[in-house]
Amino acid sequence: PANVDGPARLYVDRVFTLRGIGTVATGTLWSGSIAAGDVLRAEPGGTEIRVRSIQVHDTPVERAEAGQRVALGLPGIERRQLRRGDALVAPGFFSVSYRLDVTLDEVVPISDGAALTVHHGTSRIPARVHRIGENGAQLRLSSQLLAARGDRVVLRAATTLGGGRVLDPAPPRHRD
Repeated sequence: PANVDGPARLYVDRVFTLRGIGTVATGTLWSGSIAAGDVLRAEPGGTEIRVRSIQVHDTPVERAEAGQRVALGLPGIERRQLRRGDALVAPGFFSVSYRLDVTLDEVVPISDGAALTVHHGTSRIPARVHRIGENGAQLRLSSQLLAARGDRVVLRAATTLGGGRVLDPAPPRHRD
């Protein structure tokens, strides 16, 4: 669900180059708004980028709002510097982490230490589950992820095992 009031957060699903425009990133704006001239950070990695132009459904606009499918013209960044799963965010509001504390909604019981794939935004990241109590877990990710409190995740192995809601997007490591 879109959060109109929060800081800008868009998860990249495609990156390509157009002659005369340069690098273009597309995705759905999860929160906030983005206007031409805004400065965003590409996470993980922390690369600062400036938005030159915005399109919503192939129509140029001055500002894109949460919930809209967006294409951003990004001068000064090469296509290879962005990839599916990266987040373009307002600077200073979000952090990246190798861990997420979540409450679990299990379809199939998930055992402590289970290896699975975490789906969040447009990312798929291998992870291990470390159970915390009956319905909680810390997901230890193989690569960094940008998430926010309240975000939903889907947990898969050979099939969907369940999902969860992020309680802490950058927790300390819990004891095993």
